[in-house]
Amino acid sequence: CRPARGQLARRVARRGHRVRVGTLILNELRSVLLTGAELAREPHHLYARQLLGCLDDDARANLWRLARMALRRGGALYLEFSADPALPAPEPAGLVRRLDVDDVRRQIEAAGGLVTKCRVRPGVDMLDHPDPAVCRMRVTWSGTRRSPL
Repeated sequence: CRPARGQLARRVARRGHRVRVGTLILNELRSVLLTGAELAREPHHLYARQLLGCLDDDARANLWRLARMALRRGGALYLEFSADPALPAPEPAGLVRRLDVDDVRRQIEAAGGLVTKCRVRPGVDMLDHPDPAVCRMRVTWSGTRRSPL
């Protein structure tokens, strides 16, 4: 939301850092393409903690598209999400769901990504409550590889 973006920009500026705070709507292709093009200018890393379980299939496909665009020159996407759908849903209930690690890996690979590291261990959920199954993945995209997305 606009007030949160403003508050973040002011807080970072007070600490002497420069940051561009913007909006990304993963369910809107234009937003994803614009942000992906802007991020593609320089190599960097992307980090998504407890985001995947909040996204529907289309938004998740757009996240892979964004990462593919942004990481062509190097860098990695670091993911952290609640795994093992057989376990109870993590908090906050109704906002986040558990995902199957193999399904996420297949989606990434179909989008041209390569999972270079994957671990499922106990961790914490979005609200920092104990979670028995948190998956952490490191994903890269190569600039020479093409994908159907």
